[in-house]
Amino acid sequence: MLPNLEGEITINITAFVLAGGFSRRFGSNKALFPYNGKPLIMYPLQLLSQQTESVHIIAKDTEPYAEMEYPVVVDAYEQQTPLVGILSGLKESRTDWNVFTACDMPFLTTEVFERLQNNVSPQPENDAIVPVADGQLQPLVAFYRRRLIPTLRTAIDENLSMKEWLSDLTVKQVKFQDNTPFQNINSKEDLHAADHR
Repeated sequence: MLPNLEGEITINITAFVLAGGFSRRFGSNKALFPYNGKPLIMYPLQLLSQQTESVHIIAKDTEPYAEMEYPVVVDAYEQQTPLVGILSGLKESRTDWNVFTACDMPFLTTEVFERLQNNVSPQPENDAIVPVADGQLQPLVAFYRRRLIPTLRTAIDENLSMKEWLSDLTVKQVKFQDNTPFQNINSKEDLHAADHR
């Protein structure tokens, strides 16, 4: 539960980590690949657990995550797009606001979530709260409202990209100077580079 900007209202938040990708460039399930002693997916899971008690994994299959202490939501569609994962999470959720992250972002910080959550409000104007770093939207570390379910279904049916879907929403942008927290791991070379930065 998170306070809004005025500190007067408590807002329930549901959190989801997207792990439904096929990891083609990585060569194996990168969500479970060890990095500094623990699977990549544990970094966002543990960070989100500090923000809310309701944290879920979204994946194509529950079996790889059976031994983890987090419930798994199975993707609603077979298509390979983050929009499917967001739709799957929003369908599972019972809260107005929901936070999503990718599974391969080990450098996310509490500060990122605190700055984003400070913009969470029960007021109706914003559909999403999305960080901006290096002039680019970072939609895989963002807050989305459950009311977006119909727009997501349409976007998936029409094969829209994440950028195209966001362009039709009312998005509150939160600017960050440092893009390090938003760097993701697409290959084992990326892990090697992270170890030596």
